[in-house]
Amino acid sequence: MTEDMDNVTFYGLDKILYPDTNFFEKHNITNIEIYDARDGITFSKGLSNSRIENIYMENITEGYLTLVNSTNVTVKNFTVERIQPVLGTGTAFFFGGAGSTSKYGTWEGGHDNHAYDIYMNGTGRSGFDMSQYEYNSTGTNITVIHSGHNGIDLHGQWNVTLKNVSSISSDAENFLLTSPNGGAGDHLIHNETGAVNVRDITTVSHDIYIYDYYSHNATGSALSSNRVVNLLVVNMTSDNDGKVINHNFAKNATFLNVTGINIRGTAALLFGTGGTYGYAEDVYLIDSSFYTNNAPITLYSTKNTRMLNVYSIAGYSMYGSMTAEYSNNYYLDVSATDSNGNPIKNGKLLIESSISNLSSMNGWAKDKTTFLIGSNGRILSPVEDRENSPAITEYYKNHPQKDIIRPNYTCNIITSDGNKFSLSGITPDSSWYRKDPNVPTYTITAIIPDTSTKGPHIIGFAPSAENPFNIGDKKNFRVWADEPLTNVEWRVNGSSILKGSLNYTWTVTDKNTTIEFIGSNANGTINQVWNLGNASKPSVPDNNLTQEIKFSPADSALTRNVSETVDFSVSPDIFTKKDWYVNGVLALSNTTSISRCWSIAGAYNVTFSGSGNGEPVLHTWTVSVAEKPIDEQNKSIVSIVPQYQVVEPNKPFDLGIKIEPGTPIAGAQLDLIFNSSMASANNVTEGDLLKQNGADTIFSRGTIDNSAGTVKNIYGFILGTSNVSSSGTMATVNLTAGNRTGKAEFSLSNVLISDANSKSVPYTVTNATILIDTAPVMNSICCPKSVNEKSTLTFKVGARDADGDRLILSASGIPQGAVFNTTSGNFTWTPAVGQAGVYTITFKVSDGHLTDLENVTITVNKLNNPPAINSFEPLNGSSFSEGERIGISVNASDAEGQALNYSIRIDGVSCSNGTKYVWETDYSSSGNHIIEVVVSDGIDEVKGLHTIYISECHPRWDVDENGIVNILDVTNVSQKYGTTVSKPYPRYDINQDGAVNILDLTLVGNHFGETVN
Repeated sequence: MTEDMDNVTFYGLDKILYPDTNFFEKHNITNIEIYDARDGITFSKGLSNSRIENIYMENITEGYLTLVNSTNVTVKNFTVERIQPVLGTGTAFFFGGAGSTSKYGTWEGGHDNHAYDIYMNGTGRSGFDMSQYEYNSTGTNITVIHSGHNGIDLHGQWNVTLKNVSSISSDAENFLLTSPNGGAGDHLIHNETGAVNVRDITTVSHDIYIYDYYSHNATGSALSSNRVVNLLVVNMTSDNDGKVINHNFAKNATFLNVTGINIRGTAALLFGTGGTYGYAEDVYLIDSSFYTNNAPITLYSTKNTRMLNVYSIAGYSMYGSMTAEYSNNYYLDVSATDSNGNPIKNGKLLIESSISNLSSMNGWAKDKTTFLIGSNGRILSPVEDRENSPAITEYYKNHPQKDIIRPNYTCNIITSDGNKFSLSGITPDSSWYRKDPNVPTYTITAIIPDTSTKGPHIIGFAPSAENPFNIGDKKNFRVWADEPLTNVEWRVNGSSILKGSLNYTWTVTDKNTTIEFIGSNANGTINQVWNLGNASKPSVPDNNLTQEIKFSPADSALTRNVSETVDFSVSPDIFTKKDWYVNGVLALSNTTSISRCWSIAGAYNVTFSGSGNGEPVLHTWTVSVAEKPIDEQNKSIVSIVPQYQVVEPNKPFDLGIKIEPGTPIAGAQLDLIFNSSMASANNVTEGDLLKQNGADTIFSRGTIDNSAGTVKNIYGFILGTSNVSSSGTMATVNLTAGNRTGKAEFSLSNVLISDANSKSVPYTVTNATILIDTAPVMNSICCPKSVNEKSTLTFKVGARDADGDRLILSASGIPQGAVFNTTSGNFTWTPAVGQAGVYTITFKVSDGHLTDLENVTITVNKLNNPPAINSFEPLNGSSFSEGERIGISVNASDAEGQALNYSIRIDGVSCSNGTKYVWETDYSSSGNHIIEVVVSDGIDEVKGLHTIYISECHPRWDVDENGIVNILDVTNVSQKYGTTVSKPYPRYDINQDGAVNILDLTLVGNHFGETVN
């Protein structure tokens, strides 16, 4: 062909071959259908600036599209369906780069090509292929099914991006990424000198970007990546593949959001291989999860491998490794506030590590120590800014040295105005894992203390009550203070469980729980409360403040059969050093639990040794292990596993029917029996038990009869010769709880389990019971927050229940003298003298199964002693003359030493707020007068009242005191007119103001002619 083609259908061709007379010819090929051909469309020397669109092929036995040395070609909507290829022959879709090593120096094409919407169902050899240093090219929406070799094959390229790729059921790897010339460039991988944009036999593939990749049922790996530098894989799912990732001969690879399920091989991921250059270096596995037992993440030969927020149900393995190392890391979440809870805006977080080479890192798992604090006072999450989202190391491990290093970190919060405070001793653990990377599971709240108030102050606490708390999780509760504390106590639901530690590890057993920390020193007390779920706020003090250590199993002498597992544990975890010994040999450290089973009958001693908080603890269990009876050795265990232990009326729930095979099985049948008045069955679905090895199965959901309370003839079996020996869920029954409350029992009958030889196998059945109930709810208790000694406090306690159950009220922590009527809910208390203090009373309601509680805190104020007046002058009944100066004084005291306030009043008129006052009387002051003093301590006041008499005296305007005011008195004043006098003032200073003037003459003139008696 030499021209463009459009809207042509071909049948029975050998191939459509463009002769490529010249390099980089332009041919647009559109709307083509090809049936029953050997090859599809081939360009051997190059195509340029062209479109190949809307191509459909059927029954093509070898290659479909070959583009060698092509440039700027767009292939879109390319479909190959219902084909019968010759297996192992012909690459299906081929971007061929330079074609071969002999053309590296001369052919300049093989770049900037783009493929969209490619679907190929069946290929002879590899499916979608880029090779011989194709570069700057892309593939989007690529699907390859049933490839005869590798589904996706990147065999030499740089700067290549693939998006939305699916590869299913390939005979080799579902996705192979490598370099085209074997080991020619291996020595240039780890120094990255082979990662160059030059076609040479030593050039290694580099700068590859893969987004949204789905793999299913690969014979080999979902992704096998080797001889590559700078690889980024984002959003990858592997289902039922041999491995998820096999990665070696590589430098600088990031795998973000990888999920692996139903992994068939012995390793979920394998990093590194043998050879001088076979190790994987700078591997970053982030936000990834793997859910298959017995398929760990395996590190064979690695350097600087970092796991960030990774979950592996089978853990990690270095078994048989050469030289390997990795670190396990989790995101750090910090919220910074001031002492009033206001966010610290636009600050910085500086993280320091106790181990210099185990630095904090960002959300790409790259070293970074300084991070931004947002305007909401929070550290940025990975979705907001992965570069500025911090993470820290739980532990570092290597092989063959077998070092395990656990650093601790200090977080320095630096405010926008340069203030700095620190929280130290931060160590992550597995409870920090985030299933959703953007939902923190452990938040540290850092608080700038108010230094204007007397210490101590809380400067940090963790976790946050808003973090998720799932049943079975272990959460490390802790508090940071700015001063050493002399007394420390932890309480759970008011009960004291630990003293002396700033940390408390709690295993979540009930999401509705109150955790409280109380610490103090000579300067004061601090308190931090976590109200989880619907837990009440204050705690309940009790008198049991000692630490109780619990051992499980509780019995120290145990009897078990061979191969039967025993779980040993010690709680709570208050130890800094924890060791387990079996028959005197160290078996495990740094944990408070261990599981053991024995294959040989005999007596075994299991000993726990713990120290670090108070007295050391040493406890030994003696286990007598006996041979299992013959009739029990191969018994399968059939059990009903409820989704919830408590279900609200009229709510749906699931029952899982789990089988743990004692010998390999191929099928099972059973009936489910239940109380039809307590629940009704809705549906039955097949579980994963019989599908574990990829076998096809037949499943019957049985017959539901809710009147009789049965689901009969639930069965399932494997098609073919396969069997299963690992435990799994045979069936899940969905039910709805009835409207009655109480315990609902579920049992199995007519159980029959078949092995691969159609023989029944022995079994035991474990039935189940759930509680159908809605917890009662306490009404909010409204009562005064404080009361005085000898004053009466009354309030009423009530509750409600959605199911209408009979409720029972109770109370704990009731102080002496208080009365609580559990029938009416009335509470009455008149605190006696001497009962001043703070009291927390817990009121609880129960419907016979579930409970709710509310705590009420009451402050009793000490009864005040009023002040006492010790002396008060002038004395009652005293007499004075007009013109006399009267000194008034009061002396008082207060039993509590409180500051006193004073008031002096004469005839009801306030004269002074001090303890003394001088009353200067005049000729109008005669008569009886009441002097009153009032003394107050701010709470109570006392008064004193004295009556005095002031007698009338000769008036001063009768200057010569001869009984008549006449000219003699006038001249007495006029002769001294204009003079200044001092105390005691003479009589001619009539108004006694120290100056003899017209005022004095006026006073005499006003009384001129009067007769004075």
